[in-house]
This record gives sequence, structure tokens and C-alpha cells, in this order.
Amino acid sequence: MRIKFFAVTVLILMLMLMGCSNRAIYFDGESDNWKVMLTNSSETEMAEFTIRYIGDEYAVKDVHYQFSGQEFEANGYEENLGNPQRDIKHASGAKFLDLEQFPLSIHIQWNEDRAETISLEKL
Repeated sequence: MRIKFFAVTVLILMLMLMGCSNRAIYFDGESDNWKVMLTNSSETEMAEFTIRYIGDEYAVKDVHYQFSGQEFEANGYEENLGNPQRDIKHASGAKFLDLEQFPLSIHIQWNEDRAETISLEKL
């Protein structure tokens, strides 16, 4: 009787844990001037990204960015990144990116005459 009770309890706990599991997908890419991180959770289905300036220029302004993927597209504009904070953080609409084709790319333009395209790879 005890063994049967123990087995049923373990089975119920395992089913609860499997139902509560949260899968997350991470994307990462870097160039000489930018580091981009994108996280996507199956629980919230929100795509959260950080675009960080890692270059040498003191003033970083008029930053336009556009992600280009089959499942994920987002774009935006930041007038001035300031100092020392050099991050653009944003959460996009609900979508789970487990079917996204790779590489996912982002095009970034800044300071009127600078531009780079970065490929993000799934980690």
C-alpha cells in the first residue's frame, strides 16, 4: 500500500513539474560596435532584447534598428543613448520563436553615417 501511494505521489509531482516547465530560447550576436541579445520564453511568449553599444564613439545618437526574421520582426528608434548607459531594452509582442530560421539579423544605423548588420545565432 505504501509503495503504491509513493508511486502515485511521485507520478503526480512529475506531471506537475512537466506542466510548469518554461523553455527559453536565447539568441546572441556581436560586431565591432554592437552586442545584441534576444531572449524568448515559452511561458510569457515575450521576445525581450537588449542592443548594447560597445564601440569607441563618445556620442551615440539617432539609432535606428530593425530585426529581420521570418517569425520575428521589430524596429525602433532611440534619439540619444547617452553616457554611460548605452543600452536599448525592449519587449516585443507575444510570439514563441522556436521555429525561427537562422541566422536572424538586425540592421543598425547610428550617428547619421554609420551602419552595421549583425547576425544573431541561437545559443
